[in-house]
Formats: sequence, C-alpha cells, structure tokens
Amino acid sequence: MASHLKINKLAKQYSTDAEKVKLIIDKDFWNQNQQFYNNGKMIDGSFMPDATVLATVPIYLNSVIDSSKARKVNDRLAGNHFSTDWGIRMIEDSSTKYRSGSYHAGMVWPLYGGWAALSEFKTGNNKAGFQHIMNNLLVYRNWGLGSVEETLNGDQYKPNGVCSQQCWSETMVLQPAIEGMLGLYPDAMTNTISLSPYFPWDWKFATVRNIKMGNRVLEMHLQRALNNTSYTLSSNGPLNLNFNPKLPLGTKIKKVLVNGKATNYTIVNNAEGITLQFKTNIGKGKTVISIDHEAGIGALPIVVLPQPGDISHGARILSEVLEGNQYKTIIEGRPGTMHTFNMVAYTPPGKVEGAVLKAGKENVYTFKVDLPSSGEKYISKEIRITFNK
Repeated sequence: MASHLKINKLAKQYSTDAEKVKLIIDKDFWNQNQQFYNNGKMIDGSFMPDATVLATVPIYLNSVIDSSKARKVNDRLAGNHFSTDWGIRMIEDSSTKYRSGSYHAGMVWPLYGGWAALSEFKTGNNKAGFQHIMNNLLVYRNWGLGSVEETLNGDQYKPNGVCSQQCWSETMVLQPAIEGMLGLYPDAMTNTISLSPYFPWDWKFATVRNIKMGNRVLEMHLQRALNNTSYTLSSNGPLNLNFNPKLPLGTKIKKVLVNGKATNYTIVNNAEGITLQFKTNIGKGKTVISIDHEAGIGALPIVVLPQPGDISHGARILSEVLEGNQYKTIIEGRPGTMHTFNMVAYTPPGKVEGAVLKAGKENVYTFKVDLPSSGEKYISKEIRITFNK
C-alpha cells in the first residue's frame, strides 16, 4: 500500500522489516530435529517445539523463505497423526500433550483445516488441500444443518461444543477454494488477475463465474480431454492475466495456444505435478487458452464421508513420485484395513506391486490396497505401478 501511495521511505522500511521477520522464521523457528517449525518462543528465549497446524500460516502468507521446509511441513500434515476424516487436529495424536477434546491441544478446527488447505495449494500438495476443503464442506450435513461447527473432537466425529454456527469455519470452505483451488490473486492497481487453477485430474469440466476485480468481471470454463486441456475466459473488458494451471506428474506439453496463436511458457515442478506459467493480455469477450499435452499420471483425492460418532478410518496418500515409467505412491491408514484409491493415467497400468488393479474406465483406474496388521496405530505401504512406455 505504501508503494502504491508513493510513500517510498515507509515502503522501504516495511520491506526491510518483512525480510527480517522472514529470516527469523526461517532460521530461529525451524526445528532441525523435528524438521518442522517450532510453535512459539518463551520469555526465556527457549522455543515451544510442538509441531502444530499453525505452521501453515506463514507458508500461506508467503513468509517462508525455504520452499523445501514448507514442503516438509505440508507433507507431514497429510498423515493420519494430523489429519482425520473430518479435518486436521491442532497437534498430532502421537504427541504427549494431545487431548482429543482440548481446545488448543487436540480438537479439529475447520479454521485451521482451511489455513492448511491454503498452505498446501501453495506448495502443490493439491490432493490434501482439496481433501481439507471437503472435510470442512461436508460438516454442513450434520448437527447445525447448513452450518459448520467451530470445533470437532480429535478422535470421534462429533461436535466439541463452543459454537455450532461459526463464520470462520464456513469461510474456510470458500477461501481455500477461491485462493487455493482456483489460485485467484487480483491486483486491481495494475489491472492484473493471477489464476493458478487445480481441479482433480478426473474433472472433465468446471465453470467459475463472477470473478470480480474492480470493474472487471471474469468467467472461466475448463474443458478437459485426453490430450488437451482448454480454458475459455470471458471478460467484460481488457485485463492482464498471469495464468498458472496445474497438470499431473509427467505431463508433456506439446503447445500452448491463446486464441489460436502459440505463446511462450515455462514449467515449474511441484509436489504432485507441474505448473505451466505464462502471461498474456485478454480483451473484452472470449479468450481461449488451449494446452495440447500427452502422458500425465496422478492419484485423485480420497474423500471420506464420516458418519456422526465414527472414528477416523480413512487412508491418506502421503506422496507421489514418477521416475521414468514407474509411479510410486505411499498410502497410510489403520493396520488390517482395506482401501481403494483412484488415479488418472494416460497409459494403461502394467505391473502393479503392493495393490491390485480392480477396474478401469477411460483413463481412470481403481486400485485396492490391503494394509497389513500391526501393533502401530497407523501403517504405511508403498505401491509401485509400472506403465508401458
């Protein structure tokens, strides 16, 4: 704001102060042993070493310098110790301080689940981000119908009191969908809109209306086919567009056309795929962005529909890696349970290790995974799928 108002001295001071804060977060608050950010600093200078979901906030606010540290935080949030079938616990259930009904030491807050989703979309942890949006959204079906509870129990799907119609819980259905899944960042001062859309890989179409910035109103329509993804943008006036759509692991871009004309682009690798990046100017009316591609492999979010009183029993996808034509993923859940997960692949799977291919329709494949018995609370299993080149 100071820069736009030409208050240059203050703008420089604020920028310098912000960089100092970022360095303190990066150097002082990073817990090397835990590979996570400390939760707070005590008056004697010592740190609170607890791993909490609050570590997502500086990631969301672009206050983390080291992107690898941000990834480590978000990768850990995806696990069952943090994540339940209805949201994220404040702290992991493996912590000695964990209490499932404690306001700040165990409850599931949709507020923090929303912050986590915003953070996860920043680092490309798209599946977890989508799952945490759905965790919040689905609460409206139970208890205060049409509303989202302030807090839920950490061990059992039930309200934990406080407020049954909590505005900040409900906004955390909307904000992560708008800023995270759509990746909307408006800059009215420069007449620029940035969009970084992620939609689950099996969505063949999606429409977003009433994207407003100043006196501009934008509509975006996604159409997805086997070897092409297109976005039709309709605007009531000219604007600058930063466009950063996300695509699955291993996607090979053939060409990118804007209204039929080739455009230059860059590719950035992220946790679960690639981000295509380019800038363009769009005018009044329709602009068609067409992306020709091939290949591309990625798991779909696992969304569980818990019933009131349930314990958390769903599986989580912890990671995805594509090395050549071999895809590896790690699934975590309760020992002795069976789970299914779906993935999109543009080539039929060949050899499958650690799971069983159950079905395939078009380019979506369903796998069954049996987690072995164990004395541990949660257990993980690696699945390897080799695709024919």
